[in-house]
Amino acid sequence: MTLRFDRIDNFWFVLMHELRHVANKDGQNGNVIIDENLGSENEDAGIKPEFERIADTEAAESIIPAAVFNDFIVRVSPLFSEQRISGFAARIGVHPGIIVGQLHNRKQVSYGHYRKLLVKIKEHIIGNALTDGWGHHAPME
Repeated sequence: MTLRFDRIDNFWFVLMHELRHVANKDGQNGNVIIDENLGSENEDAGIKPEFERIADTEAAESIIPAAVFNDFIVRVSPLFSEQRISGFAARIGVHPGIIVGQLHNRKQVSYGHYRKLLVKIKEHIIGNALTDGWGHHAPME
């Protein structure tokens, strides 16, 4: 689990992606899975192992069912607005930043749009974790 990008959309996607690896029993039989090439040229070129593509698809589906999200895109595109995004998010029970992240990922809107909805998450996670992933322990009361 990484907090590489301090955004709500990335946090939930990465969490669900990793949980899909567990549910799918990826890595069993001694096949260790380490996402060590994050942001590499192979990833940018769309070259991912099949189990990674499956985990990506299932993670996205578990956050926002594809049929529901596709319906939103068909009804609203290209007239997305903060109000429409927030309304849709409220209707399906997710944070608006998650909708923005999915719209960015699907290239429905430019990465520069709706950035204020991509709230930071790290401060909420680190404050409740035993460590921050770099060996710094949370203060004990």
